[in-house]
Amino acid sequence: MLSNEFLLIISCILIILSLFTPFLNGFIRRPRKSSGEDEQICTPPVSIILIANDNAQELERNLQSYLSQDYPQSYEVIVVIEKSEDDTRDILKRYQDYPNLYVTFVPESSRYVSRRKLAITIGVKAARNEWLMLTEISARPNSSRWLARMARNCSENNNIVYGYSNYSAESPALLRFRRLHEEFYILHSAEHHTAYRSGSNNLMFRKSEFLKERGFEGNLLYIGGEYDFIVNKYARRNSVATETSPESFIVNDTPSKKTWRNRSIFYMETRRHLKNSFVPRFLYATDMMMMHICYMCNIASLIFSIITNCWLLTITAGICLIVSMNLRAIIASKAVKRFNTGISSWQLPFLEYANSVTDLTYSIRYWCSDKNNYIAHKI
Repeated sequence: MLSNEFLLIISCILIILSLFTPFLNGFIRRPRKSSGEDEQICTPPVSIILIANDNAQELERNLQSYLSQDYPQSYEVIVVIEKSEDDTRDILKRYQDYPNLYVTFVPESSRYVSRRKLAITIGVKAARNEWLMLTEISARPNSSRWLARMARNCSENNNIVYGYSNYSAESPALLRFRRLHEEFYILHSAEHHTAYRSGSNNLMFRKSEFLKERGFEGNLLYIGGEYDFIVNKYARRNSVATETSPESFIVNDTPSKKTWRNRSIFYMETRRHLKNSFVPRFLYATDMMMMHICYMCNIASLIFSIITNCWLLTITAGICLIVSMNLRAIIASKAVKRFNTGISSWQLPFLEYANSVTDLTYSIRYWCSDKNNYIAHKI
């Protein structure tokens, strides 16, 4: 039989963990709110660069939303075809009457470099404007004011504008949660430290800087991480603007399981080459570690107390577990509501835990994989 003093110590530890650890949570560090007012402080000419890779269906579904933006200044849409073995060319012919649409292709002979990074570089060189918007044809703007909302941040002091993106409502809840969770750490880093990467395909940057610093020089070898490398190489402290108004969001089509998995695993390689990543990665690791410690202590106490018939500890551990999960749900639900992610509150604690387990699974897959899979030139 456990002594009363020992029971009191364990109960106090459980209560402290359950009340404290939910506030060591990425969702507690909320990004700044962007104004929803129609402020046209900056409306520079913009070139939108869309990368397509056998995306005939996505082109047919999403291209019109880019060509019909409500933007007071001139803008162009550059579609760079990385690979086309479907009906991409036929669909693009339907839009040939749009004067602001320009189509170009990645040469078939390109070898030993990331074709995606090469496609972006071709798009940058083809652009006529200083400010560039980079995104994917497998995504679409949340509104016709998307470009205007993003471009209002293109001031003289900024060289990157970072916008939020997530997957469509039809996508699995875990996928939407992972993107939201990821974006909170990235937005916090951009607003309070130095932006170190991009989890979003909603990114503006300057053409002149990209060309002056020779684009992706230094990481052309790596197949993935194009958005991450742009932010990591060109971001400076206080030079990255974040736009979080709902009209500025990008909605991504539901990816295949393979695409989703590969994106996460390829990031494991990309992050090895990113600078300024210590603070956000330390925050994330600390948040996840404290969540696991809290859950494990409560669950272990529950099991132990049931086996030993210590019902007071059973009640304490059960209440603490429920309180911890509810606090996490309340904190995360505010983020879900603000970014219109469409996830039920009761799912949030389970998704947060599943997210950390998924990260562990992908890490194991990465460390067991052939590292030559992540580079364009096989050694």
